[in-house]
Amino acid sequence: MKLETVVEIDKPPSEVYDFLMNEENLILWIKNFVRYEHIDGEQGQVGSTSKHIYDENGRTVEFIEEIISNEANQLVESRLDNGFVQMTITNRLQELKDNNTQLIVTSELNPKSFFYKMMVFFSKRKIVKRQKEDIARLKKAIEKLSKIE
Repeated sequence: MKLETVVEIDKPPSEVYDFLMNEENLILWIKNFVRYEHIDGEQGQVGSTSKHIYDENGRTVEFIEEIISNEANQLVESRLDNGFVQMTITNRLQELKDNNTQLIVTSELNPKSFFYKMMVFFSKRKIVKRQKEDIARLKKAIEKLSKIE
């Protein structure tokens, strides 16, 4: 299943990129995100790995993230895997007039078993809604934090 969410952020690509690359910001915009643990490599660089931990209705869910592409101020792509589902998340940043950014987030979910394929199929509407809500929180956090600083 592939999803795409597009949002315009009232900040330049460099600020959006810096916000996305700061792991401490994940809790500000990803629903149910609990914590991040660095595993290997230089954080944010291609090949680096980390563990993302979520609380899904009282159940701990962990994903191992690997950065697979990183072009400063333009693109961040990562692969998250928990043994049951593999997700590839691509964040493309495009500069707009007035120094704003168009952020295009593409998520591709690849369930690894028939059971998880069925779960994704029946949860598609909920998954789409959650991604849109997360990206709306991301926009709000970037625009709000930048004004505070």
